Amino acid sequence: VHEHEIDLTQSLGLVPIRLEKGSFRCVTCLKAFSTLHQLSRHAGAHFFRNICYKCGGNFETLKGLRKHITVTHSSSKFVCQKCLESFPDMKAKKAHLKSSKMCRSFKCSVKACKERFLSVESQQEHLVKVHGKPKTTYACPECGEVFEKRINRYLHFKKNHTDDFKCNHCE
Repeated sequence: VHEHEIDLTQSLGLVPIRLEKGSFRCVTCLKAFSTLHQLSRHAGAHFFRNICYKCGGNFETLKGLRKHITVTHSSSKFVCQKCLESFPDMKAKKAHLKSSKMCRSFKCSVKACKERFLSVESQQEHLVKVHGKPKTTYACPECGEVFEKRINRYLHFKKNHTDDFKCNHCE
């Protein structure tokens, strides 16, 4: 059916390709190659950066690899998304996050500062106290009411300025 023969004995991995007359084309950057082997070697630049250490699965992003490991290989539901360590319960995971600053999700936005935080709130508090940054606030675009948390502004807007929470009996 195809003009090109594929040597299935080569361990090339699964790489999305586009077969064209006389060439193999990389789907990611559209560069053309005369042999499948050349394309396979090239594809490493795009596809073989995030390999699962348990099954050899390949993922385009580190986030995809982390999700795969959590869902596929972890018997625990409590996995650190930074270092992939598993914990028996949420209490143990929280203790890990408190002791391991590198695994905390929120980085200080000041480039010279290496601090990391467990929450946006603690990150914001740090920016105000340590770096003298003004406290971030969120104003409602409809009425101008100001909120310290983005979620509170969102909930206020949904409740007060949309029809989502209107009472059917009062209409």
